[in-house]
Amino acid sequence: VDRRWKDLLEGRKLDTIRFDEMHIEPGLMVYRNCSDLENICVVHATKAVYIPLRDVLKYAKDIDYKQNEENLLAQMKTHYPDITLDTVIQYIQHLSPDETKERYPDDVNIIETTFNNFLL
Repeated sequence: VDRRWKDLLEGRKLDTIRFDEMHIEPGLMVYRNCSDLENICVVHATKAVYIPLRDVLKYAKDIDYKQNEENLLAQMKTHYPDITLDTVIQYIQHLSPDETKERYPDDVNIIETTFNNFLL
């Protein structure tokens, strides 16, 4: 979500919710800015589990998800109109971009270089 891009880059967005999208495994993960497709951010996914949406409140690190069930559901319905609190989603926790670069500098460099070369 474009409105969260700055939070992601500054290390305040440390998790994400996916519904009916590609499966994510723990490991390096690439975010792509939806309003600037040439802009990516590499993070290391530390946890990737399938849980009902309502359970996100138990695990969330991101302040955007640490709210009551009704607000979380309303927020998610803007992206996924058919979602309910009982819908099983994939919940992913990850390191900040800076932590990821610190721990995996060579891997991040390879991903960024490969992506940039692909765009040429």
